[in-house]
Amino acid sequence: MRHRFASFGLLLTFVLCVAAAPRADAQSLAETIKKNPGRSPEWIAETAKVSRDEAVKALVAGYRIPVDGGKFDEVWTKLTTWENPLLITIVAGSVIEVHSKIPKGKYDQGFFNLEDGASLTGHFKPENIKMIYIIEEPSREGGVARQVAFYDADAKRVFGIFVDRKESGGEHYPGTLAQFKELQEFYRKQVAGKS
Repeated sequence: MRHRFASFGLLLTFVLCVAAAPRADAQSLAETIKKNPGRSPEWIAETAKVSRDEAVKALVAGYRIPVDGGKFDEVWTKLTTWENPLLITIVAGSVIEVHSKIPKGKYDQGFFNLEDGASLTGHFKPENIKMIYIIEEPSREGGVARQVAFYDADAKRVFGIFVDRKESGGEHYPGTLAQFKELQEFYRKQVAGKS
């Protein structure tokens, strides 16, 4: 009988140790974000040992305005007016950048097809975009990065459309920056109206 209680005691100690194992709390998650500006939610999640969803929510609190993915058409239409956008997607660690006007598109055969005539062409499925974020955050290179980021159901960024920078000096193009600020303010008011 004493042997059985000793085994139970060891099991209870093991369970308590596992439960007390270090896991990032809200403060360490916030610290990770603060010390690593411009990092992706995936990187933040891995470093802070939290889920991607927790990382995205923490980033939203500081830098991101959430827009439901169902507003894809509305957001995309606004982006087609930007003067100097930069589309970036990251696939398997490779970064693909396209400096191009954002073309209009139309739905056909289950896809949103980008109009011909721009450097950016192709087609995709907007129903796979579950959340869009208007993001203004510190960048790793210093300064501020501004983008509209499109996320899927797994909280992975599919692509981001950034306010591009001039070659000389690295300043944002003023016209595109003004368009970003207008978009940001439009959705900030929508989010505030829901609170």
